[in-house]
Amino acid sequence: MFFSSNILKNHYIIIISLLIPSFAYGNPTLSLQESVQQMLQHNVQIKADEQHLASIRAQVDVAKSYSMPNIQFSTAWRYSNDPLEVFGSKLSQQSVRAADFNPNTLNHTNYRQNYQTRLGLSLPLFTGGALQAARSQAEAHAKSSTLMLDFQKQQGMYQTIAIYLQVRQAREQQIVQQKSVDVAIKRWNDVKALQGKGMALMSDVMHAHVYVLQRQQMLSQAKNETANKQEQLSLIMGNHQDLQTVDLDAPHIVFNIQPLNTLLEQASDKRLDFKAMQQQVRMAKAHQEALKSLDLPKVNLVAAQTWNSLTPNIQHGNSSVGMTISMNVWDGGGADAQQRRATWEKSELEWKLQDKQEHIQHEIKQAYRALRLAKQHIQRQQEAAKQTQEALRIQSLRYQQGLETTSNLLRAQLASDEAEVSTIQAAYDVMLAKAALLLAAGLLNEGVVQ
Repeated sequence: MFFSSNILKNHYIIIISLLIPSFAYGNPTLSLQESVQQMLQHNVQIKADEQHLASIRAQVDVAKSYSMPNIQFSTAWRYSNDPLEVFGSKLSQQSVRAADFNPNTLNHTNYRQNYQTRLGLSLPLFTGGALQAARSQAEAHAKSSTLMLDFQKQQGMYQTIAIYLQVRQAREQQIVQQKSVDVAIKRWNDVKALQGKGMALMSDVMHAHVYVLQRQQMLSQAKNETANKQEQLSLIMGNHQDLQTVDLDAPHIVFNIQPLNTLLEQASDKRLDFKAMQQQVRMAKAHQEALKSLDLPKVNLVAAQTWNSLTPNIQHGNSSVGMTISMNVWDGGGADAQQRRATWEKSELEWKLQDKQEHIQHEIKQAYRALRLAKQHIQRQQEAAKQTQEALRIQSLRYQQGLETTSNLLRAQLASDEAEVSTIQAAYDVMLAKAALLLAAGLLNEGVVQ
């Protein structure tokens, strides 16, 4: 009776200690859906990847700008007594006089200043497809990176789901281990009482004590596992929240299992990492097109308006317009080598894409079988738990009648506790197997977690 009252007292203390910090938080519960949302918002790696993606998208605008007119404005001041420069400045400033043609004056010039303001324009008229290819390459790179970021978010969701389930599992198993310790201590006390009455051997007391020590060690390991998993969940969510006093709601994975053939057929359209690789092949093709332009002429339109004055003024304007044509005649075979290299790189990516598709098919099949096995396991484990509980009940009755040894009873108790722990794990294995199949099939998103 004293032992039972102590257990109740301890339970009340634990409950009160859990409730007080929870009220301080104002939000004592955390759902699986909230965990996933916090991970997507606060995970440090995802934030870094989002910034990297933003820089890649900016490169698309850079590639587009190459096809646009380039307008430049400049202003300069020069002060020189170089005869040629001085005479040229006078011409630009439209201030040449007849006296300036005197050889003496031309050969022995005084210092003269010139303020020049220039507005220039250049526009690529023909680049052999290089600009279009560069733009396609940049767009494919941005699309590939976007898809990979979304796939990384899917992987982050799966990891969050897995750790959330592990925390729930660890907490439930800790409760079972605590009950196991309480029962072990009670049985130890009962055996000691019987030994005092001469109805049990000292070896029975020793066996019961060893069982208590073993159960206490398992409880310590369960507490350690719970603490580790809680820290992992807080870490992946990226908010450094102390989850020790936060309750986790019962998780649920929404998934209407489709036929395996359907999942396999849809995989190429659903798997984001596969679609990202397709964009990488597109990048390689665009790179090929860009290298082909090395053998073609480049035509640019250029125009300029300049103003030259003895003082800082915009006057005495001069205009020019023209066209430049350039072409690579021979570069020692460098362009041809680059083109061959690009061809092999594209071929390599195409083979990798085919290999990726085959691996995805294998991942889906493997995850599908794992889910089916997990469902079978939970059914069998639940039945095994019922059987061990019934066996424990029978052996407890036989022990009370003096028909069973303490060692056999402790073994039955251990089997029952382990079956209960295994049943908890099997239940969470089913949910994790669902999440794994969703990830493999490319169907994992925020909507499937509750």
